[in-house]
Amino acid sequence: QAVIVIQDDAFLLRSNTSIEFAETRGVLSRIVIEAGSVLSVFGKKPVQVRARKATIGIRGTGAYVEVLPSEVYFCLCYGEADLDGPGMSTKRIVTRHHEEPLLIRDGATAMRADPGPFRNHSDAELVLLESLVGREPPFQGLAPYPASR
Repeated sequence: QAVIVIQDDAFLLRSNTSIEFAETRGVLSRIVIEAGSVLSVFGKKPVQVRARKATIGIRGTGAYVEVLPSEVYFCLCYGEADLDGPGMSTKRIVTRHHEEPLLIRDGATAMRADPGPFRNHSDAELVLLESLVGREPPFQGLAPYPASR
């Protein structure tokens, strides 16, 4: 595992993760996750996350992404995101505490996002990442969500 902090964003990379960071005018603006698993917390600026064919527009959120051979697992841990992909209408996701994990897969004519289980990340990890950038996650004070590890 590795932890990376870039300005007001922090990332926990699991083993065998391949990731690329890009900036615009000195600010992180795009992340491409080729393989592996990344738990992230983001400041209040827009960041585009690409995972396989899916594009996720994020601002001021916590999110977990696993890029697997047959699907992308995406949990918007809290905040807002816009999910888009080939042939798919943009899907706005708003969560407070892991309410809508998704399995993103290629369909016959379009990419689709189906409900998925909560897996492989924890509130304690999100608290750690937020602390590295001087914040607390918005779910502080709520009952902890169980990790499935």
